[in-house]
Amino acid sequence: MAENGAKQTPSVQDLKGWADTYGLTHPVVADAGFQVALRFLRSDPGFTGNIGLPNLQLLSPGQKVELIDTYVQKEDVEAYLPE
Repeated sequence: MAENGAKQTPSVQDLKGWADTYGLTHPVVADAGFQVALRFLRSDPGFTGNIGLPNLQLLSPGQKVELIDTYVQKEDVEAYLPE
């Protein structure tokens, strides 16, 4: 989450509220100014400069980037889990 409703870096309370609103059970972290998301996006040769929200990346064990700027499905996660 890059910013809260006041366009500021979200607090822990903001992050928890957002996760609770959408029923998320995975960690949600602050990404001030989209700095981390942009690192992933710029590594994609197809990146046009536009950021879709939500913006999701899937990392497999070893922190290898598997999917960039896409909606990650349960099946996607399962495909990269070690057996």
